[in-house]
Amino acid sequence: MSEVKAIGFENGFSANATVVLLGSLVTMFLFSRYLGKAPWESKRRVLIAGFFSGIGVLLGLSMALTSLMNMPPYLKRFKYSRLILEPSGRKGDFDSELVDCFKVVLDYDKGVGELYQKNGYFYATYTGYDGESYRCGLLRSQDLLNWERLGMVLDVGREGDFDRGSAGGGVVFKRRGKFYMVYTGFPFKGYENGPGKIGLALSSDLFHWRKMGVIMEPDERFEWEAGGLYQPFPLFHSGRFYLFYNAKTKEASWTEQIGVAFCRDEDLLKWEKCASNPVLAVGPPGSWDSHFASDPWIVMIEGRWHMFYYGFNGVHAQDGVAVSDNLIQWEKSPFNPILRNGEAGSYDETHAHKPCVVSKDGLYYHFYTAVGVKGRCIALAASVPLTSG
Repeated sequence: MSEVKAIGFENGFSANATVVLLGSLVTMFLFSRYLGKAPWESKRRVLIAGFFSGIGVLLGLSMALTSLMNMPPYLKRFKYSRLILEPSGRKGDFDSELVDCFKVVLDYDKGVGELYQKNGYFYATYTGYDGESYRCGLLRSQDLLNWERLGMVLDVGREGDFDRGSAGGGVVFKRRGKFYMVYTGFPFKGYENGPGKIGLALSSDLFHWRKMGVIMEPDERFEWEAGGLYQPFPLFHSGRFYLFYNAKTKEASWTEQIGVAFCRDEDLLKWEKCASNPVLAVGPPGSWDSHFASDPWIVMIEGRWHMFYYGFNGVHAQDGVAVSDNLIQWEKSPFNPILRNGEAGSYDETHAHKPCVVSKDGLYYHFYTAVGVKGRCIALAASVPLTSG
């Protein structure tokens, strides 16, 4: 048995504590190099400055330790020792080159955050890429750790369709005995090529899907989403459907942020976008989510809504969380990012992003897309250490 790598301690450091601590340590190092060469008056000034730098070090340590102790247990992350899903590597398979966007099937007939289960199996969708197009596949598992491929279930559209290039990022939920899939379609072949639009498909068995067409597209009147739409997340709460999504600007080096739309009709064909979009914006320059705030996944934890999302700073994509009491105003957690990219040579050395967070028996499973030495794969972190055989 091999144990997971624990990453809980690094998650406990807030960004402010890290800045204070590192800045003070660097300052003290420079002071020590200077002291030996400086005249007495300069030494006196440096010693005074060094004293305050020492206070800064203690303050940074105090902030870091306080942050660690206050971190809710459900936000701690321990990476599983092996990948959950890798590309097939077989020519001709729809997922031969990469796998992406793992999403567990939800059961809204049972309630928010409930997992769909049949005959002892949980189900999940994922996106496969064969070097030309994105398509959606289906998986099943009895323990949320070992997943069996069940094949491709959603293909690209025909010539002239909005999803003729790619059809991926599918999220599935059950409602009144019927399965709904919201997904992103792209007009051109390639990796997310062209302005994305969100589509809907229906099924009675998870394997055979009937496409209903576009249900949401970018609105060029609003700069934040004029470049196209990405990963949707559907939520049903208090008789109302919510559709969260991320969208991008039109610039070559674009920004991605998260918005939401509303619908009360069971057919899910007509949506009204929130007037205050984006509801989750990127962070300030230099922050961990300064370029992207993307791919929302929302659950209720301890009486508050939690939006898990990924941030991108131009180098690494990592997962974080924001909380809300009304699904519109969101506050980012001081513990962000809660899931960081791995060390050099690891399967997530570049990115640890695109969250899908579910709970079972008091344990939180955080599935994510890992990008590293094995390419683009699906990985898992949990709120407590797990073991694998």
